[in-house]
Amino acid sequence: MKVHIEIECPPEEIRRLVGLPDLSAVQQELLEKMQEKIMLALDQTNPESLLKSWMGGLAENWQEWQKRFGDFSASFTKKDGRK
Repeated sequence: MKVHIEIECPPEEIRRLVGLPDLSAVQQELLEKMQEKIMLALDQTNPESLLKSWMGGLAENWQEWQKRFGDFSASFTKKDGRK
């Protein structure tokens, strides 16, 4: 025997039926506080120092990669200069 019951009910109504508390006000307050903190952090952030921390020694690393690629490609040429 199979029994199939389908109930259409919005989440808020199910929450009240089961007895769960309404946390929408708490969630809204937390969201507002997080937005305030993010905006404060963005106002205090120096874009130049942020880029330096993200990029680190990118120029030095790039030069090292160019040197390695040059050495690698040079290893394929013969000693007489022909490919």
